[in-house]
Amino acid sequence: MADTPNGQQSGKQQANIAYIVLGFGAGCVLLLSVIGIIVDRANTMTIFNIVLPVIATWVGTVLAFYFGRENYVSASEQTRALLKQTSPAEVANEAAELLMRPIKEMVCITIQQAKDDKSILLKEITPLFTVNVTRLPILDYQKVPKYMIHQGRIDNFNAAPDKPVDTDTLDDFITSEKGKDREYGKNTGFILVSRQTLVADAKKQMEMSENCQDIFVTENGKDNEPLLGWISDGKLSQYLES
Repeated sequence: MADTPNGQQSGKQQANIAYIVLGFGAGCVLLLSVIGIIVDRANTMTIFNIVLPVIATWVGTVLAFYFGRENYVSASEQTRALLKQTSPAEVANEAAELLMRPIKEMVCITIQQAKDDKSILLKEITPLFTVNVTRLPILDYQKVPKYMIHQGRIDNFNAAPDKPVDTDTLDDFITSEKGKDREYGKNTGFILVSRQTLVADAKKQMEMSENCQDIFVTENGKDNEPLLGWISDGKLSQYLES
């Protein structure tokens, strides 16, 4: 299979990073050799024994970060390709973590520890919506899910007449929507399941929650755990309906 332009670019970037990191490591070793010979030849080996493990660890850490991340993305893409070749009945009996979109691939808003809903302006949220991003998970500072916000509802709220759009906050939006019997938290805007919950069971749980269209995946499905991934109703339809 031919590489895509993005794949070729990523490969070149990785190669450049490898050359830079390895070159820097080799340069440090050479510099230490020269300094040791010139300054204190008797203690050159002592200097090497102290510094070389540090350089080697740093080089290995940097390379593992970039190449390990690429392997993760590749494995994720391969899993999705296999799922597309699997029957709906087989997908329904897979673990939710195999169907979810990992948090690394999601557009989210994380509320920092010192802030709350009143600190988040809607004008900071709306630019994140795009053609491909129409739902936006809101997380607390520990990456625990708080809300799932839909673009259409935000647009309707902003379109109301005589509203100070520039100063409206997330709290203003959530409070207004509660007055219309619309909520966006657990069991109203989303449900929580564990990574090992079967896709079919997750779908049933979602359908039992009125107006809920999204499944958030955490380690054990508890509401104090960080988000691992997300399954939308659209994705369920894509894989479970023939």
